[in-house]
Amino acid sequence: MLVIVVFQILITSCSNYYKAISSPFKSDMDKAAEIDSLHRERRTFILRNGKQAFCMNDLVINAAEKTVNCTLDTLSIFNRLYVGNGERGKMRYKKNYSTDLAVLSEAHIYIDPDSTVIAGTHSLALNKVKKIEVIEKDKNRTTNSYVLGWLGITAGIFIIGAIFVGIAMSGMSFTLGPY
Repeated sequence: MLVIVVFQILITSCSNYYKAISSPFKSDMDKAAEIDSLHRERRTFILRNGKQAFCMNDLVINAAEKTVNCTLDTLSIFNRLYVGNGERGKMRYKKNYSTDLAVLSEAHIYIDPDSTVIAGTHSLALNKVKKIEVIEKDKNRTTNSYVLGWLGITAGIFIIGAIFVGIAMSGMSFTLGPY
């Protein structure tokens, strides 16, 4: 029974987390520079339009016109994790699942809800961009989960060992002095 509890602690405690980092922008040129930089990093761009989310393919930044031209498409299975805030809404991912790992290469562009945004060719005016979030591994939270998980495992092993020693000791009789 206690072995099951120890493994339960290991499974639930050692988790990998990600976080969304957004930067304030002073101008549309700052937004264009950020999008260009993220595009060079080969990030997957997700357009967040209220409750809708689209994958932004074939990005072309037109700094002169202050637009981003792209093709909007439905999200693949690889790009749905952050849209739902990760595993059980806790911004967690599983490092052994390729569908989860893709979250670490995403950039999300937020606009106010717009009913005219549909799949297909789209031109996004940079002045409509409210926020850009870059998804990264949350190293502190991930490290803490592993440290706490291993502390729990170690404590569990000591508890199990103490119980076995107690059981073994209770079956023995000790006498002091001569027989």
